[in-house]
Amino acid sequence: MPDTANETLSAEEYRRGHQSEEDIHKAVVEWADRQAATEPALEMLFHVPNGGSRHIAEATKLKAMGTRQGVPDLLLPVPGPAPDVDGMHTGLALELKSPRGRLRPTQAWWLARLREQGWAVAVAWTFGEAHHTIQRYLDGEHEPQETLDLSIAEPPRHVNN
Repeated sequence: MPDTANETLSAEEYRRGHQSEEDIHKAVVEWADRQAATEPALEMLFHVPNGGSRHIAEATKLKAMGTRQGVPDLLLPVPGPAPDVDGMHTGLALELKSPRGRLRPTQAWWLARLREQGWAVAVAWTFGEAHHTIQRYLDGEHEPQETLDLSIAEPPRHVNN
């Protein structure tokens, strides 16, 4: 993305750089739903609604039912070749962020734990990155993100209780 102090952004570049996480999330799911006819594995892509603001009574009920802080936004529980390790990945765990978003410690904890369990994990800051990550996973070409720093990992509250 251009440095706005030195360059003028087009309207498209501005929108792309200011897309919300929710916008990216919806676009990825819409793309996956449309592609599922030719890529049936995408029928298995899902979101667990762990985040968001809720009334205290509903939040309490969902916590008792197992809502977990930091769970990745999208899960694709479809085994795939693991060129970075011997064998197969269990599935793909994808955390979505807006272009200016950052990974929270509890999210890093989940990604690190899922990676330990054989999952391919990734973070995407744009629709294009998310689409590319999912497609490469389905094509058996997933590679670990070299810049993904999971050292900030801290367990979510349910682990400390």
